[in-house]
Amino acid sequence: MSKPFITRAYLLEHRPVTMAMLREARPDLEVIDASGGTVMPEDDAPYAVTTFGPDGRINDFSGCAWVHCAGAGYDKILANADFEPPVLTRTIGTLGNQLAEYVLAYYLRHTQNMALRERLAANRDWQNKQALGDHAFTHRALIFGTGPMGATIARYLGNLGLETIGVARSAREIEGFDKVITLDDLPDHTPGTFYLVVLALPDNDQTRGLIDLSVLGQFKDTLLINVGRGSALPLADLFTALDAGHVAHAVLDVQETEPLPAASPLWDEPRITITPHVSGGTRQEDIAEAFLESLKALERGEAPDLLVWDQRREERAKE
Repeated sequence: MSKPFITRAYLLEHRPVTMAMLREARPDLEVIDASGGTVMPEDDAPYAVTTFGPDGRINDFSGCAWVHCAGAGYDKILANADFEPPVLTRTIGTLGNQLAEYVLAYYLRHTQNMALRERLAANRDWQNKQALGDHAFTHRALIFGTGPMGATIARYLGNLGLETIGVARSAREIEGFDKVITLDDLPDHTPGTFYLVVLALPDNDQTRGLIDLSVLGQFKDTLLINVGRGSALPLADLFTALDAGHVAHAVLDVQETEPLPAASPLWDEPRITITPHVSGGTRQEDIAEAFLESLKALERGEAPDLLVWDQRREERAKE
């Protein structure tokens, strides 16, 4: 009989719904609430850890066989862990749908002149021509980030009538997008005609500072919405782009430093809308489903769809 991939799962944050779902689906698996800070692995039995990784406590579980990130972004795990998890997977679930709803909400608020209409109504001012909006079927959207979340955003926007162009490392067909191009291809696609630019990028060495003035300077009066990571967008370049008319308005749900300090000039800038990282949240049901889906694949010796990396596979590939 082959050795099980894991026999235990430690949850470093208190998630009763996730625990109940795991226990019901896998009664053979010992599911342990380790949120109190006192639980530690007791023996050499193979185990998994589920966490957002907000602190260094994950290092108490450095002997794990697998780390499952409770969210889509695993940067906190990598930043706080003193070890590299042998296997790392993540949770996406309904996050793409949530991000898409957020993008649609602020896109429609902008294109339908909602702020102006509210001011006119407050002043009992019937300026119907002034308050007219634009229409989605006349707009183009550029989306940086073509993974599952970016593709879902593109699908929502496409259903509304926008043409959707994705930016990826290589130009190829990706479901949800009308077209996918590389950043080097951008000048050939009339960047000044993109009404909406969405950033749905993770935080890594390739994306930090990527959307600088060399990119922003190609747009004209665009609405910029960032639901990815704040590190992708240099704020000094954003202010320059706003002043030059490349960006008409920016909606920023993510910041490089969170919470955003009260003294930040972003709060006082009328051309910038700040929201406190609320565009998407991980549901406990999504965590359980992603964990179980990944576990089934790992037990079959396959790569899970939600795999970030698998050191074992990389090591075998080198042999």
